[in-house]
Amino acid sequence: MMRDAKARDYQARMQLTPWEYREEVNDIANITFISQAKNVQIGNVSPWQYLENETTKQIRKAHFIPENRELWKPEKFDKFLDQRRRSWRRP
Repeated sequence: MMRDAKARDYQARMQLTPWEYREEVNDIANITFISQAKNVQIGNVSPWQYLENETTKQIRKAHFIPENRELWKPEKFDKFLDQRRRSWRRP
């Protein structure tokens, strides 16, 4: 998210300062557990480019990642965070 051009467009559209943007990127709703090896393999590839092939539906469900692939795109980041928060708040 820090180097992705579309993500930076999101930052500009939302009028976020660099500090505010970094806070959103590091928000607890954007954190997931992956191995260091997987993180290195993914590198700077955006979630919308790797989630479908690098995860299963069960893994995404366990990590509260919405199945709506449109929400994986950087320009929908705020909606992605919102949906993820809603998912883990359900009883």
